[in-house]
Amino acid sequence: VLENPGFDQFRDAIRDFYAEVSENPDTLSVFYYAGHAVQMNNVNYLIAVDSKIVDQQTLIDGSISINHLLRDMQQTRNQQNLIILDACRDNPFKAISADDESRGVAMPDDGVRELRQGLAPVKAPAGTIIAYATAPGGVAKDGKGRNGTYTQYLLRHLTEQRPVEEVFKRVRKDVVSASDGQQIPWEHSSLSKSVYFYPPRNEEIPEIGGF
Repeated sequence: VLENPGFDQFRDAIRDFYAEVSENPDTLSVFYYAGHAVQMNNVNYLIAVDSKIVDQQTLIDGSISINHLLRDMQQTRNQQNLIILDACRDNPFKAISADDESRGVAMPDDGVRELRQGLAPVKAPAGTIIAYATAPGGVAKDGKGRNGTYTQYLLRHLTEQRPVEEVFKRVRKDVVSASDGQQIPWEHSSLSKSVYFYPPRNEEIPEIGGF
């Protein structure tokens, strides 16, 4: 578990995690991220707390590309993987002004400030389900408590003895209701086996490993 990691720590932890998964190919890997993310040129980037992003190149160099995350995951040759992204907020750079020194970043160029809203859709590689807090191009609600709206309801349904697809359907129903239809969670799945967070008794599933 990492809380508010810097870029180097974030990048290294992902590599170490999937290196561990590769040594246990029968496990179910779970990657969960809550925080800021943006899309540029249809590529999604997870933003570390110390990312100093002032233009397009520093975004590429100082953030975690979902494409690189999927590359690390696919190199494990693991058969069952989950990626959960509660990260579809507004563009975090659009409100930055030249007078705002408290953020510790320079004024981003227009190419960063005008990033497209939400995240771009990503097709799940074989044996993988990618769950988003909201549909492609949408914006997720921050919620009123410790967690965003999506994670609030994910935690509510996480311990149910149901396949993950059914868990995500129930989360989607609650989030849509709570947001008056403004936020619609979305998944892309290529799972070929039944996967559970909490399996029914005697159900044969892999050992679960989480990041």
